[in-house]
Amino acid sequence: MIPQPSVPAPKVAPGASSATNGQQGNVQAGGSATTTTNTPSTTYTVKPKPLQSNLQLNGRVAPSRTADLTLHGSGTVTQIDVSPGQDVSQGAPLVEFALDNASLQAARTQASMAELTYESERDKLATANAGASPDTVQQQRAVIERDKAEIEKVQQEQATAQTTADATQASRVAAKDQADRKVALAQVQLKSAQDALTTAQSSAKHAQDDAQRAQDAAQAAQAAALDDANTAVANAKQGVTTAQRQVDEATIKLTHAKLQWSTTSAEQAVESQQLKLDQDNDALKDATATQKASATATAAQQAAADAAVLSVKRAITADTLEMQHLKTHLDTARVVDDQDVKLAQMDLDGAKDGLTQAQTTLQQAQDKVQKLSKQSAAASTPGTSGTSSQTKGQLDPDSAQAAVIQAQHAVEAQTLNLQDTQAAAQAAADAVANPQAAVAQAGQALSAAQAQLQADQAKLTQLTSGNSNADVKTEQARVDLLRQQAEEAAAAAQPVVQLKAPFDGTVTEVGVNTGQTITPLPGNVDASVTGTAATAGQTSDGRPVAVRLVASGGSAVVADVQESDVGQLDVGQSVDVTFPGVQGQQVTGTVGDIASSPAPRTGSETSVTYPVRIDLPNLPPGVRIGMSANINVSGLNAGAGGSTLTVPRTALRSVNGQTVVTTIDPNGQSHDTPVQLGRTLGSDIEVLNGLKDGDTVAVYEPPTMAGQTQTQP
Repeated sequence: MIPQPSVPAPKVAPGASSATNGQQGNVQAGGSATTTTNTPSTTYTVKPKPLQSNLQLNGRVAPSRTADLTLHGSGTVTQIDVSPGQDVSQGAPLVEFALDNASLQAARTQASMAELTYESERDKLATANAGASPDTVQQQRAVIERDKAEIEKVQQEQATAQTTADATQASRVAAKDQADRKVALAQVQLKSAQDALTTAQSSAKHAQDDAQRAQDAAQAAQAAALDDANTAVANAKQGVTTAQRQVDEATIKLTHAKLQWSTTSAEQAVESQQLKLDQDNDALKDATATQKASATATAAQQAAADAAVLSVKRAITADTLEMQHLKTHLDTARVVDDQDVKLAQMDLDGAKDGLTQAQTTLQQAQDKVQKLSKQSAAASTPGTSGTSSQTKGQLDPDSAQAAVIQAQHAVEAQTLNLQDTQAAAQAAADAVANPQAAVAQAGQALSAAQAQLQADQAKLTQLTSGNSNADVKTEQARVDLLRQQAEEAAAAAQPVVQLKAPFDGTVTEVGVNTGQTITPLPGNVDASVTGTAATAGQTSDGRPVAVRLVASGGSAVVADVQESDVGQLDVGQSVDVTFPGVQGQQVTGTVGDIASSPAPRTGSETSVTYPVRIDLPNLPPGVRIGMSANINVSGLNAGAGGSTLTVPRTALRSVNGQTVVTTIDPNGQSHDTPVQLGRTLGSDIEVLNGLKDGDTVAVYEPPTMAGQTQTQP
């Protein structure tokens, strides 16, 4: 048996009446020892089962053929020839559509391009059928001779380049050595200039330090007298700032005390409580009126009215007591407010006195600083003693700085000299490598010439041997297709295009109106519309459906079949179909088509399925399009060997992405054992690996089982 590809474990599908699992999990024999906590409904002893079996599938009833016909390009619907429910024959006109100028021009351009493409391929096919002429063969042989001559020429150029490279190698290496020596000398000269600059900079630094120390000594005595005075001024300013801040804070507190009187909030509370009392009195009047009106009512109504009056009276009593309390609080708040304002005023008066004293102290300190500043200015006048004596015997800072500038210029000159020398050395090195580059270029040219010779020789072989029958058939099919496309494009390049029925059927919907303007969707290019698109319009680009058509005659059942089961089906195979929604109805169908590619997966779906169409000769009474259908494929022979190990589908579970069964050992302990699955055999599934004959497995109720996949059409 050929192993089938591994797929993930099947998902749970509670309530699936028939399953087509048949998947093989990518698991190893033996399994894990993880103890399961599930409680089985029964157990099953693994045993061989004959391979002659049935295959159960699920599907839905669908028309054998449908078409959503749309209009392409921009234009106006000029005529509608059908209505919903009308039967039409293949080729019957459905809708007439007048293209606007832009779409008509685009369609004509497309038709011209299609015609040119067809004619070009038709000529190629004629040439292939006729075979190559002697002149063509002779011309190709001449091309090959030119290729050989080109190869000889390139080989000579390669040899010349190698000789030139060898001849110039020694002289250029010598030039490079000389350039390297010049670079080394320039580096030494630059180092010497840099050392001289360092010495000049050090001398200038010492001169500047000496001058600075002399200046600092001259100014130290002058500054000392001002330090204490400036400190006193700063302290006095800080005192003024502090006093001013205290005045501002006291002013704010006084204003706040006046604005935040407790009396105001207390008065508001009294007014609010009075409003509540007024509301209570109004409620009492309403309750009393209701009480009087219920005198003739039932006892329950009278009791409710009495209770309402009593409740309102209690509320009035409570609100009256609260009003008395609030009025007492108002009197107390008035006394407290007066005391807070008086205290805030006293704090403000004290802060103002402190500010006045601080301002006086500041003025006295500023007067002292002004006096000392005048004395310092007189002491620093040029010609006075102290400054000139400190600079005698010291190096002039200006002279030292001039020496530094001169040394910097020398360093810059030597740096430029080194850069020029290094550039010359690099040029010498590049010159050494250039001859080898020419040799490499010649080698590449030789490879290209040899490749061209091989291509031309292959073309000559094709010309002399002729095209194969397969090539001619392929080209003929291409020409036929291009001819059909050219004819369709020409039909679509008319001012008025007719939308025609692609097959016999019934119109189920008309989605356009006479006079309606159709415009292309953003991004659509009308020039790409072919005759097929303009006539049939079976697209999925979101354009409005002009006409929806369902084929006449037979219907079909569409089922998605698991990849492990689809190999058991063949086109033309007979199957039995029943319908859960219509009891007692069974019909024999035929496998009409098996998709060559799997159905798209949705969401977290991991299984691989293939759409299969079951053609039905007719629909039994009561069966409608869209109803569920059960398909039974009988008489299958799964392979040689007579039998295979199986387990019920309800024994399968999915744990951490693996398909497992719960095995029960002789001691009664249960374990999750991974298994590798094969084909579906009725209500059982073939086990390729993981179990042996005689093993006991747990079987669960269907709603809690994995391994069942309900097929959707």
